[in-house]
Amino acid sequence: MTKPILQLLAALVFCVVFASRPSFAENLGASERSAALLQIIDEIKQHYVVKDRVAAIVDVLTSQHAAGFYDVESPAEFARRISLDLERVSADGHLYLKQDPDRYAAMTEHDEADQALAALLEKQAVLSNSGIEQLEILPGNVRLMRLSQFRWSPRRTPRDHADAARFLVEGDALIVDLRDNSGGSSDAADSLLERLLPPDPLRPRSKQSRQRNRRLIGKPIFVLINAGTGSAAEAFAYQAQAERVATIVGMPSYGAANNTRFTPIPPSFVLSASSNIPINPITGTNWEGVGVKPDLSVSSDLALPAAHAKAIALLAAKPGLSAAQAAAYQWALAPPSAIVAKVSVPASKRRRYAGCFGVIALQLRDGKLYFSRHDRPKRPQQVELVPLDANGQFLAPGYKDLRVKVEATGITLMHGSADAVERFERGTCDSGDSGGVHSGHAL
Repeated sequence: MTKPILQLLAALVFCVVFASRPSFAENLGASERSAALLQIIDEIKQHYVVKDRVAAIVDVLTSQHAAGFYDVESPAEFARRISLDLERVSADGHLYLKQDPDRYAAMTEHDEADQALAALLEKQAVLSNSGIEQLEILPGNVRLMRLSQFRWSPRRTPRDHADAARFLVEGDALIVDLRDNSGGSSDAADSLLERLLPPDPLRPRSKQSRQRNRRLIGKPIFVLINAGTGSAAEAFAYQAQAERVATIVGMPSYGAANNTRFTPIPPSFVLSASSNIPINPITGTNWEGVGVKPDLSVSSDLALPAAHAKAIALLAAKPGLSAAQAAAYQWALAPPSAIVAKVSVPASKRRRYAGCFGVIALQLRDGKLYFSRHDRPKRPQQVELVPLDANGQFLAPGYKDLRVKVEATGITLMHGSADAVERFERGTCDSGDSGGVHSGHAL
């Protein structure tokens, strides 16, 4: 059967199942709340993996129900209150109740549940590009992938991952951004581990290692995490760190390691509960409750520039670089390094820097310098300059590879290197195309 026909059949299954699914009431009655709670308790007693916490969990659910804490009509609020108590008592980020009518419907289609759930997961993967939000080439040919979730469809996701890997392996270094990625499918995590990590140097003959991407051997790899990184996203970072094939950058992750079992709870809920405790073969443990600890600790907002700067520094230190390669890496290193260092310019200097330089104007507003170029009206104007050092060198966001060097007598624009420059003398403002002494480049 051809691929287009298979895709058409999958779409038909999805449409038939979800068009005919039952409608769910907007309000919960007392009997529905009680029935849901009884099934939740029964599921936890039978399948929750941390057995020494079961009694305490059941006690809290029972007492809170008796006290009327769950007496709300809103299904979403009911799920929120149950989840608050489940996580409070268990300290388990995988134990929660979610109102999810689509998934509930797919899981309870008795004759076609597998097909319905597969259709739902495929739709989610298609809509989110399997969670791949961003692919970008950073200066220095550092390749970035931002992954918001680990979505999985066996027919769609491997192709999305392969496409991303083809882009990423062409970089001199890789950054995988998992900040605020709460996790998802372990199958998706395994798929990306296979494509985005080199063979395991600690277990080179293992089956897992033999399936890895040999084109990544020797390339710097960085994984960004923060407190919002959970579950499958943590599994990716933890495995990369355990094998010592990537540098983990950011803040400690959430700490949800256990494998999960999902159970439909009438009328429209899905219960997530830990059903297995994974043990990493290298560390002999996991990250449950403690999170993945970064190798390079920085605030979440600085994780990307910190990783970028570290990648460029490693590339610039490689032996055998040509003079042009070394200069290009040094040029690329300055902006992320300055962002991490939080370079600031004294107010007295900012005031001296402001002024007119022919067609270039630097305006001081609210203590910040803004760059405009009047002879290029279609290019960004009033661009806030970002200091690269405390001696008058700035980055101009919105202008590709432009650096601005301000001195007492004039201003120099550097385009991509210190050799391609334009020089403008300090003086009166000029709205026309004049005043610049050019060397090899025109913006």
